[in-house]
Amino acid sequence: MHSTSTSQALQSKISQERDRLVKTWIFAQKLGVGTLGYDRHSWAVDEFINLAFHQPNTLWEMIVRILEIDRSENIIEAIGTGPLEDLIVQHGEAFIDKVERLAAISPSFKAAMRHVWIEAGDTPVFEKFYAVAGAVPPSQVSGRRRIG
Repeated sequence: MHSTSTSQALQSKISQERDRLVKTWIFAQKLGVGTLGYDRHSWAVDEFINLAFHQPNTLWEMIVRILEIDRSENIIEAIGTGPLEDLIVQHGEAFIDKVERLAAISPSFKAAMRHVWIEAGDTPVFEKFYAVAGAVPPSQVSGRRRIG
């Protein structure tokens, strides 16, 4: 019994830490890059980037959680241009089925997909991703260029 309560306590701590990370990421996005507050909270943005490389399943859960908390236009765009883009570039094949399922039931997730910028050579699921998003890849939109 002791191990069960220890395990539950550990799961609760992990859940609290993830929730803190999600809320800090949202707060940083609302402040905007370059603000003093953003700089103080950018550790959460860095952690999301790290998750894209090392813990993609956790990142997926965080993306879903963000959309449960905040579906504002700013946050939807930030998800697409940040964590979702990183996840698809790094692990697109492994996540495309989950992406397709969530896009079918979540208009806010589908909207976030339209902010993802990937090129044909970035991931084998390039065409399927944009078909699911119902969008033309940004690089193929006349007059639109990626900055950065």
